[in-house]
Amino acid sequence: HTSEVPELEADTDGIVTIFRDSACLFAPETLASFEGKAVTLGHPPGGADVDPYNFKDYAVGTIHNARRGDNDQSDSLVADLLIFDPYVIKAVTSKRLTELSLGYTSVETSKGPGLAYETQMSGNHVAIVPVGRNGPLCAIRDTGDISMAEPTPKDEKTDIAKLLKGLTEQMDAFAARLDKIE
Repeated sequence: HTSEVPELEADTDGIVTIFRDSACLFAPETLASFEGKAVTLGHPPGGADVDPYNFKDYAVGTIHNARRGDNDQSDSLVADLLIFDPYVIKAVTSKRLTELSLGYTSVETSKGPGLAYETQMSGNHVAIVPVGRNGPLCAIRDTGDISMAEPTPKDEKTDIAKLLKGLTEQMDAFAARLDKIE
């Protein structure tokens, strides 16, 4: 929507379709830019990037081994996610939260009203979200067995509140985006 890319001219419906080719998505610089970046529960508020000053506030894991997928995923960027927050692990392994949304910067070049081309993609984070823009196509696929110690009840209340707050913020942002599109 034009509210996401106000520098680009939208079509008559306020929509800008941005194309990205495999040369951009799988460029060695793009893949390397995601290495060690944060996995977050939802995107940071206000479209903020994850940086050294707020990493501890938002990171629930890290991204490793970003690469082009194989076989039926050869048109997808895939990576290994190391999630270290016990409540997010439980949400993922129980399949309550699995969809993903990339946080990144890029250069968009207008190709006319409502059309643009994206280059120079640089990763910032990957957000675990209730509903991703691409739906289950962009999701955590390996939710194998994970053994871990149970957290203490005190930690559980704090972390559940954090998880719910993050989900609420994501749903509010999604509803606001839908309102703008309508």
